Amino acid sequence: MCTSFRLKAQDSSVVVGRTMEFPNLMGAKITVLPREFAGAGIAASGTGKTWTSEYGVVGVDAFGQPGWLTDGMNEKGVYAGLLCMPGFCDYPAADDKDPSTCMSIVNAIAYVLGTCESVAQATTALSCVTVWPWTVEGFGFPPSSHLILHDVGGTCAVVEWRNGEMVIFDNPIGVATNSPHLDWHLLNLSNYLTLQPTNPDPMTIEGVQIPNFGQGSGM
Repeated sequence: MCTSFRLKAQDSSVVVGRTMEFPNLMGAKITVLPREFAGAGIAASGTGKTWTSEYGVVGVDAFGQPGWLTDGMNEKGVYAGLLCMPGFCDYPAADDKDPSTCMSIVNAIAYVLGTCESVAQATTALSCVTVWPWTVEGFGFPPSSHLILHDVGGTCAVVEWRNGEMVIFDNPIGVATNSPHLDWHLLNLSNYLTLQPTNPDPMTIEGVQIPNFGQGSGM
């Protein structure tokens, strides 16, 4: 299970970390996309959305393609990463879309990091494109993913595709994982309100003492 999380230090600096559950399946390596990198998305008919990067980007590529990033950060401190979303990712079809607005999810990180200096700008930029289900050769299927965004101000957003529509969630908690959609995960936190590291006291019911068997409250 991939997990992304944000930590805020006392001086308000932000650190973002993640786990990656495909450590050796994508030929991943560190890559640099310089300023003025000529980016190009993938459309059904060939080249899709094009852009020229304003900001330098350091990231992790996939399948040896420098513009296909699974994670990255730009010089303005914006982070973007993909987390798997199996069974709950519904990209829109590209059939009736302008090819110049289309890209695959593998293009999305290079696009937002090359052109945006905040989460707000990134979500606006993504709302102007169509991310469609292009089959990545190394996978053999369109990667079902959602996109996690962080910036130096501590803002976090999660971009998902549901029923053929892009949905953007503000994520003040700053943590994300895999399926299902983020709003389910935020609601599910209510099930863990009593989870704590302290040991519960033994209880006596009708004269029978009930001890605790382990450390912490468990579930």
